[in-house]
Amino acid sequence: MKYLVGLYLVLFFQAALATECRLDGAGEWVDVRTRNIFVDATLQVQPGGRVIAAGYNLECRHRFEWGLPGNAEDYIETQTGAFSPLPIIIEYTNGLVIHGNEYVSPVTPWVRIANLRAAPNSNIQNLNTYVFFKTTPAPSGGYLHIRPSAFLGTIKLWVINNAGLSSRPAFYFNVYVFAKNEFNLSPLTCTINNNQPMTIDFGPVAPLAIGQSPVGSSIEKFQTLYYSCPNAGINSPITISLRGPAAVFNSNLLGTNNPKLGVGLFRGTTLVAPNGVFTTSISNSIGSDSVMFKLVREPGSFPAAGDFSGNATLVLGVP
Repeated sequence: MKYLVGLYLVLFFQAALATECRLDGAGEWVDVRTRNIFVDATLQVQPGGRVIAAGYNLECRHRFEWGLPGNAEDYIETQTGAFSPLPIIIEYTNGLVIHGNEYVSPVTPWVRIANLRAAPNSNIQNLNTYVFFKTTPAPSGGYLHIRPSAFLGTIKLWVINNAGLSSRPAFYFNVYVFAKNEFNLSPLTCTINNNQPMTIDFGPVAPLAIGQSPVGSSIEKFQTLYYSCPNAGINSPITISLRGPAAVFNSNLLGTNNPKLGVGLFRGTTLVAPNGVFTTSISNSIGSDSVMFKLVREPGSFPAAGDFSGNATLVLGVP
């Protein structure tokens, strides 16, 4: 009978030797010696193009144990290769932010994250350890699109202690990080002038005052094109394509409902023909260009008086 009681006590004490963690100050305490942690992190853009996967609190404590010295502590530290990113972000500069300090992959081992005291002086500590990656500089052609529930990578930690007991060996545990929200760094999410229509009104003009060539016409209107993206951190070359019918008398001009009139689009000194394209760029999700529209008449013609109209579309793309 004494043997059975002794066996029962051994099992009891073995089960009590552990560090425990919980999420967001609620829910059950998890014995991280036997179970890993799974977190849903909110992707947040910070200055300088850094994206941090945060929005959660991971708290840990030293669970009460009998027979430990009063100064007993558990230490949570980084393992070698403490962050293992998934291919979705591996091409970007990445790593961990630990208590506000940035550690770029491969993350240094032995970074102390928490000192957990044993009872009766036990304490709860927030690990404040988060995955990050940087969108600047971005890999060539690397347009990142992270969807909700996408797996970002694994934070690899271990627990050591100062008790010096063979019954309390160091052990490892992992924190698996998933995206809680969508995050899209593709330039194809960006818009021109917030997708609002642009009206180019030349006003009243005398027919003979309209130039007979795109370069020579003095009837012109400037228009600023503003490029903006829903997520910060997009840095990329982009293309702007002009889509619309060509004028009957000149394929480099946009056609109108007056067959004797056409409209030329200039970026700088370059004439952009219908279905033509020019290249520009977006920096930290914004950009702009000034373009000029010129009214042109068919050489030798006298356009009929009255209102005229034409339609075209500017399309933002990638090279």
